[in-house]
Amino acid sequence: MKSRNQSRPTLATSPDIELLCQQFEFLVQNRERILADPLLARCRVEGVCVGFSFSGAIETCLGKLLEEWAAGRLTRPCRCGGTLHLLRGGGGLSGHSVITGWCPNCRMKRWIELGGTGVRFLDFIAGVLGRNARQPLDGALSLRQVCEQLRQNT
Repeated sequence: MKSRNQSRPTLATSPDIELLCQQFEFLVQNRERILADPLLARCRVEGVCVGFSFSGAIETCLGKLLEEWAAGRLTRPCRCGGTLHLLRGGGGLSGHSVITGWCPNCRMKRWIELGGTGVRFLDFIAGVLGRNARQPLDGALSLRQVCEQLRQNT
């Protein structure tokens, strides 16, 4: 497994991904509060997905991400010694698969090229996200609104 540093500012980026990285610790600390409220838990985090170039992408919601990160199923070791939390993953037809994640330890987005077993890992991720899927809910709060509501009710 090779690890590379963020070399371009466009690495797995969207306004929601940037906000998720900035507020990562705050959201993790408030995981139980988020999971208890469907309007918070089923928030769509734009840009976070797993997919293959030939089959489309699987979106997930904030609550599912928080559950799976806590269980260690959507994580990989970061080269800094911390834990890379999956943001995006995909497999190309080249036989190489890449995941992009956020490491709260080094506070960096990194991507890891997964050779050989990468497709199996991405199949596993797709299974995790597909199992008991809780898709984002129409009418759920935006990620920014989730953060604002949590701060107001603290």
